[in-house]
Amino acid sequence: MHKQLIKNSKITLIALFFVGITQLIFNVAIARFFNPTILGEVNLALSTAILFSVIVSSGLNPANNKFVAEYLGRKKQEKIKHIFSFSLFTTIIFSILITIILILLKENIMNLFNITSYYLISLPIILLYSLYLLLKGMFYGTNQIKDYFKIEIISRIIFFISLMFVIITKSYFLLPFIVIYLLFVMLSLPKLKEYITFNFKDKIIKKVIKYAVIAFVGTFSSLARTRLSIIIPAIFLAKSEIGLFSVAFSLLTLFYFLLRAITLVMTPLISFKYGEDNKKDILNVLNLSNKYLTLCTILFSALTIILSKFILGLLFGQEYLVATTTLQILSLSALFTVIATPSVNTLSATKYVHIPSITGVLGLVLSILSWILLVPRYHLVGIAIGFLIGSVVNALIPIYYAKKHFKPRSTLNLIIKGVLSFLVAIIFINIPLFSASIFTLIYIILNKRDITTFILKIKEYNVGGIN
Repeated sequence: MHKQLIKNSKITLIALFFVGITQLIFNVAIARFFNPTILGEVNLALSTAILFSVIVSSGLNPANNKFVAEYLGRKKQEKIKHIFSFSLFTTIIFSILITIILILLKENIMNLFNITSYYLISLPIILLYSLYLLLKGMFYGTNQIKDYFKIEIISRIIFFISLMFVIITKSYFLLPFIVIYLLFVMLSLPKLKEYITFNFKDKIIKKVIKYAVIAFVGTFSSLARTRLSIIIPAIFLAKSEIGLFSVAFSLLTLFYFLLRAITLVMTPLISFKYGEDNKKDILNVLNLSNKYLTLCTILFSALTIILSKFILGLLFGQEYLVATTTLQILSLSALFTVIATPSVNTLSATKYVHIPSITGVLGLVLSILSWILLVPRYHLVGIAIGFLIGSVVNALIPIYYAKKHFKPRSTLNLIIKGVLSFLVAIIFINIPLFSASIFTLIYIILNKRDITTFILKIKEYNVGGIN
């Protein structure tokens, strides 16, 4: 069990490191070579396209991932073909339909979301990003993680080459995103062609649709909140301020690639064990993920808060230091979100999928209301506070119900040690590098045993995968 989770996580973390730094490097490049206004316009158009892509993928992707992994556990290959083919063709059809509607409603959408540039060129991203998410999940569901890793790395390299073209030509700002997702789709489909069939009339499709409808609510609420944190404030703020917020949010990619890594690994693995009716292993996965994810996330979150001003100045320049408080609040949001991820994934991969779904809606609604009320007055800080409110709700409720239904081990002791380390370190907050060093030293000393065990497990488990 530990081998499966840690080996898959190692490969995923390497791949998602490149995924995580892609948006960050893109924002750094645009910020350094252009200005906050262009950065805000580009991120607004990109976020709008991805928001509609999320509408397509929020139900089908989790349904596909769950049932593919579950029937892999039962060794039913034909079922997997039906599930994936239905998800693939449905994704293509819905993406194309939405794109056509958005072209026809161009003026209305641009006025509604206050988009001034890059609207039409962003629309191909809807189909490409939807397919990217589906195919990536399929690689994990069928345990072809090494193939995913290779394709992801190749795609990211081409992305950076495309970004150089953007900087040289000072145009086509969204081209790198179109290129990366198109290349990923083109390289992935041949690897997964054995699972594609044009005859997917099977009773399992009804189960997939039913699960997709339930999962859509929670998944969309969670993913859409990230994009709406740019889209809704853009109604009230200048594009330059949206650019500043984009900078702060892109620095959290480290947290969110951890979140995506553990999600991609945990959900298929839990569904696989759920298909085997192996509740003991489900609890083991939850305990392992909770412990080590909390351990890492507290460290990264605290260091980001302490070094926020230093990091912004180093990467983006002095004009972006106004986003310091925003970055600190967003780091706290990420802490809640990532720590809750194992609980959310465990509930989502079992019969308790409705709990994170309902919670996701509640968190989204609270964030939207907070943005409407706070952004006009508090600007960037208002966006961050609204995001934090939604993150806290989305974290605490799933943690409570995961504890209630699966009774995992508590990580409260790790949280207390993190808080104590941080309280000592902020005494020296005016000397950020020294403060960060103090925090890291105290935190490592207090968690020496758990950190040593974690490192030993990573070294020990060199063979993974679902056997």
